[in-house]
Amino acid sequence: LNDAISEEINNDDRALILADKLAIKNGKILTHNEMVDLINQLLQCKEPEFLPLNERVFLRVNEDFLNKFFF
Repeated sequence: LNDAISEEINNDDRALILADKLAIKNGKILTHNEMVDLINQLLQCKEPEFLPLNERVFLRVNEDFLNKFFF
C-alpha cells in the first residue's frame, strides 16, 4: 500500500512535504549565526526571491527605490 501511495506523489509534492517538515517553526528564536546562515543559504538558491509556488520571499531594492518612499 505504501508503494502505491508513494508512486502517486510526484517529485514536486515530495519537495513541498520535505520543505514543510524541515521548515523553521513559527515562534522559534534563532541566534544571530543561525539567521546569517539561513540568509546565506537562501541567497545561494537559483531563485532566492520566490517560494516553489511562486510566492515572493523578499524584494531586492536599491537606493533609488527607497528614495521614492522617503524623499
